[in-house]
Amino acid sequence: MGLISLTALFATCGSQSSQTTKPNIVLIVVDALRPDHLGCYGYHRPTSPSIDALAEEGIAFETVITQAPWTKGSFSSILTSLYPFQHGVLDWSAVMADTLVTLPELLEQNGYNTMFVVNMIGLTGRFNVLKGFSQISEAGKYERKGKATTDDAIELMKASSEPYFIIIHYYDAHGPYKPPLKYLDLVAGPEERERLVATGANRQEPGSLRERKILNYDGCIRFADHCISRIVDYVDQAGSRDRTVFMVTADHGEALGEHGIFGHGATVYEDVLKVPLIVSYPAAYPGPVRIATQVRLLDLHPTILELAGRGGQERGEGVSLLPLIEGRRREASPGSFVPADLALCDCTNRAVPGKLALRKEGWKVILEPLTALVELYDLTEDPAENINLWKPGHAVGDSLLKSLLRIPGSTPGGWRLAFSAGDGGAIYGARVALPGGGRFTGVGTLAVILKNITVEMEPDSTAFTVEAQVGGVHVVHFETEPRNAGLEIEIEAGAGAVADSVFTGATAVRPGGGVLSLRPADAHGLPVAFESHRNSSTPGVFVWWLPGSGTYRPGKVSDLSPEEKQRLKALGYIQ
Repeated sequence: MGLISLTALFATCGSQSSQTTKPNIVLIVVDALRPDHLGCYGYHRPTSPSIDALAEEGIAFETVITQAPWTKGSFSSILTSLYPFQHGVLDWSAVMADTLVTLPELLEQNGYNTMFVVNMIGLTGRFNVLKGFSQISEAGKYERKGKATTDDAIELMKASSEPYFIIIHYYDAHGPYKPPLKYLDLVAGPEERERLVATGANRQEPGSLRERKILNYDGCIRFADHCISRIVDYVDQAGSRDRTVFMVTADHGEALGEHGIFGHGATVYEDVLKVPLIVSYPAAYPGPVRIATQVRLLDLHPTILELAGRGGQERGEGVSLLPLIEGRRREASPGSFVPADLALCDCTNRAVPGKLALRKEGWKVILEPLTALVELYDLTEDPAENINLWKPGHAVGDSLLKSLLRIPGSTPGGWRLAFSAGDGGAIYGARVALPGGGRFTGVGTLAVILKNITVEMEPDSTAFTVEAQVGGVHVVHFETEPRNAGLEIEIEAGAGAVADSVFTGATAVRPGGGVLSLRPADAHGLPVAFESHRNSSTPGVFVWWLPGSGTYRPGKVSDLSPEEKQRLKALGYIQ
């Protein structure tokens, strides 16, 4: 199918005196939207007729990877075309640096009116993520539903001059999945909805919790899809469809029970990494066209700039998608840190212990910087990521891990002291000292459940104590000055704990009684037993040392207000 060039389109479309050679650009971001729950990506339920219609007349990208599986980090990458380690927005308290130039600032220089309809705290105001937008429509206390979001977006577009760029952020597919009832019937029918959702005496065949959550999630998507249809209808009625680009995507995906997890922000598996991307501009690029090449959300930034007539003038990690759409060869961005055929996803916002993933078509490596745990998956043979193929010497794994280890913050060094326990919990205590002199630095804790653990440093910083009531895994990380200082560790085991042996370094097992003396060379590398103990909740004690360069956390932060903390806790983003 032939493609009409942008040049030809700009020269011919529209006859109004206000007509511009630059198209309007409407970027619709549905929070937590999975591509495999949309009809145009093969889903069996009718969740997305409006999005499917846009795909039918446009371009659908089959493999699109987010740069952060949580909203604030993802939007920061979209708006800067940078990875989280570059823009520094690594947690909810992070502030976007004033020195970074954002997409709306560049578009404004090119004559665009820029607008954002946002439904998440932590992006606006002092957090600076949305700097450069001429108009921002914020939700009220928490978030607004799709109808109000759509009403506000249409009002902004009505009042705006052309060309305009607007991001419309729908929150309706985000947990806790509460769609209007009629949209459940539209995706599943009343009988299935009654079986899975009805409560009390009306419930005949209770569905599993996972089935009910998925049905509600699908109903939320159908509701968001209806809202999107209103945006498209408005543009059609305004007579500007032939000069408007629609892009539909998500900031991240959503786990729906895979690996025993619901939600997002704590893993880097496919269910949260992959997002949809539909580009609908039929006057220039008639569809349907499907593109299998792996791309990244930060590629939207240079794509939008090129559509706006500013292509090739800015530097970032992203590479414009227009060459793929037009059948041309993509060129790497000058000075890019990560090659265009790789996609990095950073999940260090609040996840415990936090993970990084590097994905290429067919393969993914996952690294847990805190522990140095590595996972490797063949996504062709094992799309559900159930079989960890990692072992040193694996050709693909070694290559991907080598690339991933170039990322600042991927190899924080120093000591780790970890305790694991079963579901019933266990009580551990420890005293860690530097008998030969020196001092402890950078002592901190990360845990699957961030409670019931205390670390108390002695005044001269030559020793500290740990008291932990463990449910899952608790990890204490610390460094020493000098780095080669020797440790003495005395471990006490209470109820449910096991401390008669201690796993030290990659393969050693040492008696746990008395005082354990260790130097870095004695404890080098993650203990082989750590992963199996953690996954099975088996009690154990682990000590190891990593040679990395320390934790990397750039950028400014701003204290969260009590209300912000309350909201983020309710959403599961912070503990």
